[in-house]
Amino acid sequence: MAPHLQTSSQHITSYSSNVGEEYANVKWDELGFGLIPTDFMFIMKYCSKDGYFLPGILAPFGNIELSLSAGVLNYGQGLFEGLKACTGEKMAVFSFFGRKRMAYA
Repeated sequence: MAPHLQTSSQHITSYSSNVGEEYANVKWDELGFGLIPTDFMFIMKYCSKDGYFLPGILAPFGNIELSLSAGVLNYGQGLFEGLKACTGEKMAVFSFFGRKRMAYA
């Protein structure tokens, strides 16, 4: 049976699932940061206009929607901002941050 999630307009009120005992006995001391395959994912969207999170849902594992203006993408862009490149002997390409730029990095 698939997990069931009940929500209110503000937060999750309960969660129930009929999973086997092997899933209930998590070895917390051995839990790492790698990918742990799962059949489900929790999705909760933020409403920036009103300043609160919308009720969350438990959905089958899959891709997520991400805005091109997401802050995480801006961070990636910032890594390259101010990076300079030039060519040297035999057209070798060198990239570097200027000394003034490094003071702020």
